[in-house]
Amino acid sequence: MITLAIDTASLNCAVALMKDGSIVARISEKIGKGHAEKLIGQIIEACSLAKIELSSIDRIAVNVGPGSFTGVRIGVATARGLALALEKPAIGVSSLEAIGFEAHGHFPKSHIIALIDAGRDMVYRQDFDENLQPLSPAIVQNCEEVVAGLDNKAILAGPFSKTIAHLAGVKESSIYFLDAPDVASFAKLSQNKSSDGSPKPLYLREADAKPQTSFSVPRKKE
Repeated sequence: MITLAIDTASLNCAVALMKDGSIVARISEKIGKGHAEKLIGQIIEACSLAKIELSSIDRIAVNVGPGSFTGVRIGVATARGLALALEKPAIGVSSLEAIGFEAHGHFPKSHIIALIDAGRDMVYRQDFDENLQPLSPAIVQNCEEVVAGLDNKAILAGPFSKTIAHLAGVKESSIYFLDAPDVASFAKLSQNKSSDGSPKPLYLREADAKPQTSFSVPRKKE
């Protein structure tokens, strides 16, 4: 089984190839913006490094968010396009699930709270139990709601974990900070999932930038 994993939902533009459970190529670059220009080149480079033909890929795993709205769209669209061209399944994995997965590896048997900055004083959040089963769907809350609803025995994980820990007065030993999950985690998590059609972005809230619907430029008088 060969799996291609794609992550463009964070500051990173990253791809990985996993063959029979082992990562055989991984490319990750922290770029902030410009994922569309980088992604296809990274996929080609990863295939070259692993000496794997693109046509040999059995499935595609993609980070469906939450995260950068533009980044999520780029990753999901690329995964869908490759799945269609290769006639292979594409599997969506959330960034919160990947964060929980990595934190669980360091803190087994712990309640994990995965946290990502959603902007405008909002936080993407999902809780996982000691067996990494989700305790609730992924949600978006303001910082005060997150702090008020914390389990004082839980591990705070993800790129927004330190901020929430500071607001809540949580000790350092209960934090698992990471800028973004490892792209390999999406490949690994996809193995236990089946494709239910094309992966769909997990946005949780509306984008900040919206098209103008009530503004028009007045015509210039002759």
